[in-house]
Amino acid sequence: MHVAAEPRKGETLSAALLRVRGEIGAAKGELAMVLAAPPPMNEIRQQVRDLVGKLAHEGKPRISVEGGKVEIMLPDVTQFAGAGQVFSAPSGSASRLWAAINPDGFYDWIMSTVGAVEGGISAEKRASREAELKARIRALEHEEESLVTAALDSGIEVHRRWDASPLAMLGVTDEPLGALAVAAE
Repeated sequence: MHVAAEPRKGETLSAALLRVRGEIGAAKGELAMVLAAPPPMNEIRQQVRDLVGKLAHEGKPRISVEGGKVEIMLPDVTQFAGAGQVFSAPSGSASRLWAAINPDGFYDWIMSTVGAVEGGISAEKRASREAELKARIRALEHEEESLVTAALDSGIEVHRRWDASPLAMLGVTDEPLGALAVAAE
Protein backbone atom coordinates (compact mmCIF):
# COMPACT_ATOMS: atom_id res chain seq x y z
CA MET A 1 0.00 0.00 0.00
CA HIS A 2 1.41 3.35 -1.02
CA VAL A 3 0.84 6.37 1.19
CA ALA A 4 0.70 9.69 -0.63
CA ALA A 5 1.47 12.29 2.03
CA GLU A 6 1.54 15.98 1.30
CA PRO A 7 2.47 19.02 3.35
CA ARG A 8 -0.37 20.74 5.17
CA LYS A 9 -1.69 24.05 3.90
CA GLY A 10 1.06 26.67 4.17
CA GLU A 11 3.69 24.05 5.09
CA THR A 12 6.79 23.37 3.02
CA LEU A 13 7.91 19.85 2.21
CA SER A 14 10.87 20.23 4.56
CA ALA A 15 8.64 21.51 7.37
CA ALA A 16 6.21 18.64 6.83
CA LEU A 17 9.04 16.15 7.07
CA LEU A 18 10.29 17.73 10.30
CA ARG A 19 6.74 17.72 11.73
CA VAL A 20 6.23 14.04 10.93
CA ARG A 21 9.63 13.14 12.36
CA GLY A 22 8.73 15.05 15.51
CA GLU A 23 5.46 13.12 15.74
CA ILE A 24 7.36 9.84 15.28
CA GLY A 25 9.73 10.81 18.09
CA ALA A 26 6.84 11.79 20.37
CA ALA A 27 4.97 8.54 19.66
CA LYS A 28 8.11 6.47 20.26
CA GLY A 29 8.68 8.34 23.51
CA GLU A 30 5.13 7.65 24.62
CA LEU A 31 5.51 3.99 23.67
CA ALA A 32 8.69 3.78 25.77
CA MET A 33 6.82 5.30 28.73
CA VAL A 34 3.93 2.84 28.33
CA LEU A 35 6.31 -0.12 28.18
CA ALA A 36 8.30 1.11 31.20
CA ALA A 37 5.29 2.00 33.37
CA PRO A 38 4.72 -0.22 36.40
CA PRO A 39 1.56 -2.27 36.76
CA PRO A 40 -1.08 -1.00 39.22
CA MET A 41 -0.93 -2.20 42.84
CA ASN A 42 -3.67 -4.80 42.40
CA GLU A 43 -1.65 -6.47 39.60
CA ILE A 44 1.56 -6.24 41.63
CA ARG A 45 -0.17 -7.93 44.57
CA GLN A 46 -1.54 -10.67 42.30
CA GLN A 47 1.82 -11.31 40.63
CA VAL A 48 3.52 -11.54 44.05
CA ARG A 49 0.75 -13.91 45.26
CA ASP A 50 1.28 -16.06 42.16
CA LEU A 51 5.05 -16.16 42.74
CA VAL A 52 4.63 -17.06 46.41
CA GLY A 53 2.18 -19.82 45.42
CA LYS A 54 4.64 -21.21 42.88
CA LEU A 55 7.53 -21.13 45.37
CA ALA A 56 5.34 -22.67 48.09
CA HIS A 57 4.45 -25.53 45.76
CA GLU A 58 8.13 -26.07 44.90
CA GLY A 59 9.11 -25.83 48.58
CA LYS A 60 6.96 -28.69 49.81
CA PRO A 61 8.63 -32.03 50.49
CA ARG A 62 8.04 -34.86 48.04
CA ILE A 63 7.34 -38.25 49.53
CA SER A 64 7.73 -41.60 47.83
CA VAL A 65 6.29 -44.71 49.48
CA GLU A 66 7.21 -47.31 46.88
CA GLY A 67 8.89 -50.68 47.39
CA GLY A 68 8.17 -50.80 51.10
CA LYS A 69 10.29 -47.70 51.75
CA VAL A 70 9.48 -44.14 52.64
CA GLU A 71 11.69 -41.61 50.92
CA ILE A 72 11.44 -37.90 51.62
CA MET A 73 12.97 -35.42 49.21
CA LEU A 74 13.38 -31.96 50.67
CA PRO A 75 13.80 -28.84 48.50
CA ASP A 76 16.89 -27.71 50.41
CA VAL A 77 18.80 -30.96 49.96
CA THR A 78 20.74 -31.66 46.80
CA GLN A 79 19.94 -35.13 45.55
CA PHE A 80 23.02 -35.60 43.39
CA ALA A 81 26.47 -34.06 43.12
CA GLY A 82 29.30 -34.68 40.74
CA ALA A 83 32.53 -36.30 41.86
CA GLY A 84 34.59 -33.88 43.91
CA GLN A 85 31.70 -31.43 44.33
CA VAL A 86 30.36 -30.34 47.67
CA PHE A 87 26.74 -30.96 48.58
CA SER A 88 25.13 -27.60 49.20
CA ALA A 89 21.59 -26.30 49.34
CA PRO A 90 20.11 -25.66 45.91
CA SER A 91 19.83 -22.05 44.84
CA GLY A 92 16.59 -20.50 46.04
CA SER A 93 15.74 -23.32 48.43
CA ALA A 94 15.42 -21.04 51.47
CA SER A 95 12.83 -18.93 49.68
CA ARG A 96 10.91 -22.02 48.62
CA LEU A 97 10.93 -23.41 52.15
CA TRP A 98 9.82 -20.12 53.67
CA ALA A 99 7.01 -19.80 51.10
CA ALA A 100 5.86 -23.37 51.80
CA ILE A 101 5.94 -22.97 55.60
CA ASN A 102 4.55 -19.43 55.89
CA PRO A 103 3.15 -18.15 52.58
CA ASP A 104 1.38 -15.14 54.11
CA GLY A 105 4.47 -14.04 56.01
CA PHE A 106 6.63 -14.46 52.91
CA TYR A 107 4.10 -12.47 50.85
CA ASP A 108 4.00 -9.69 53.48
CA TRP A 109 7.79 -9.56 53.58
CA ILE A 110 8.02 -9.16 49.79
CA MET A 111 5.22 -6.56 49.71
CA SER A 112 6.95 -4.55 52.45
CA THR A 113 9.69 -3.74 49.90
CA VAL A 114 7.36 -2.59 47.11
CA GLY A 115 6.66 0.95 48.29
CA ALA A 116 4.29 3.37 46.61
CA VAL A 117 3.55 2.81 42.93
CA GLU A 118 2.30 5.71 40.86
CA GLY A 119 1.17 5.81 37.26
CA GLY A 120 0.52 2.11 36.96
CA ILE A 121 -0.97 0.78 33.76
CA SER A 122 -3.05 -2.39 33.75
CA ALA A 123 -1.96 -5.23 31.48
CA GLU A 124 -5.10 -4.80 29.39
CA LYS A 125 -4.66 -1.05 28.96
CA ARG A 126 -0.92 -1.48 28.33
CA ALA A 127 -1.51 -3.98 25.50
CA SER A 128 -4.20 -1.79 23.94
CA ARG A 129 -2.13 1.40 24.15
CA GLU A 130 0.99 -0.38 22.86
CA ALA A 131 -0.93 -1.62 19.82
CA GLU A 132 -2.36 1.88 19.17
CA LEU A 133 1.04 3.52 19.40
CA LYS A 134 2.75 0.94 17.18
CA ALA A 135 0.03 1.42 14.56
CA ARG A 136 0.44 5.20 14.82
CA ILE A 137 4.22 4.95 14.47
CA ARG A 138 3.84 2.62 11.48
CA ALA A 139 1.44 5.08 9.78
CA LEU A 140 3.75 8.03 10.51
CA GLU A 141 6.75 6.14 9.12
CA HIS A 142 4.87 5.53 5.88
CA GLU A 143 3.92 9.21 5.76
CA GLU A 144 7.56 10.12 6.40
CA GLU A 145 8.77 7.87 3.58
CA SER A 146 6.26 9.45 1.21
CA LEU A 147 7.56 12.92 2.13
CA VAL A 148 11.19 11.81 1.80
CA THR A 149 10.48 10.40 -1.66
CA ALA A 150 8.64 13.59 -2.69
CA ALA A 151 11.52 15.73 -1.41
CA LEU A 152 14.11 13.67 -3.29
CA ASP A 153 11.97 13.77 -6.45
CA SER A 154 11.82 17.57 -6.23
CA GLY A 155 15.59 17.89 -5.81
CA ILE A 156 15.65 18.60 -2.08
CA GLU A 157 18.58 16.93 -0.38
CA VAL A 158 17.17 14.89 2.46
CA HIS A 159 18.44 11.93 4.43
CA ARG A 160 16.49 9.11 5.97
CA ARG A 161 16.68 8.64 9.71
CA TRP A 162 19.20 6.00 10.78
CA ASP A 163 16.30 3.99 12.21
CA ALA A 164 13.88 4.60 9.34
CA SER A 165 11.47 1.76 8.81
CA PRO A 166 12.65 -0.57 6.03
CA LEU A 167 9.04 -1.72 5.72
CA ALA A 168 7.92 1.85 4.99
CA MET A 169 10.69 2.19 2.39
CA LEU A 170 9.42 -0.99 0.74
CA GLY A 171 5.79 0.09 1.04
CA VAL A 172 4.92 -2.94 3.16
CA THR A 173 2.00 -2.20 5.49
CA ASP A 174 0.58 -5.68 6.05
CA GLU A 175 1.63 -6.83 9.55
CA PRO A 176 2.26 -10.52 8.71
CA LEU A 177 4.48 -9.47 5.81
CA GLY A 178 6.22 -7.03 8.14
CA ALA A 179 6.95 -9.78 10.65
CA LEU A 180 8.40 -11.94 7.87
CA ALA A 181 10.59 -9.08 6.65
CA VAL A 182 11.91 -8.44 10.15
CA ALA A 183 12.55 -12.17 10.62
CA ALA A 184 14.48 -12.25 7.32
CA GLU A 185 16.86 -9.54 8.53
